[in-house]
Amino acid sequence: MNIDDLNKIKEVEVPPFLFTRIQQKIESSRNETGNLSKVVTWSVSLALAIIIFLNINLIVNYNKDSANIKSFAQSMDLITDNSLYK
Repeated sequence: MNIDDLNKIKEVEVPPFLFTRIQQKIESSRNETGNLSKVVTWSVSLALAIIIFLNINLIVNYNKDSANIKSFAQSMDLITDNSLYK
């Protein structure tokens, strides 16, 4: 490659309003990112609410199941308390 080859390179013409178009694309991508963060926030909040609801439901039903287990153990003449560990 020599200097004559470099002289053959033509200057690129910039289309009018290129800078404003680039700025508009950047602004529109920022708006989309803001909407995405709201969706993520709501999704995480909903997931946590479901987990808390399931945990509360499990705790409430565990007490009922515990009574059923005790009655089953008593019917089989098993010890239902922890008196073996005293």
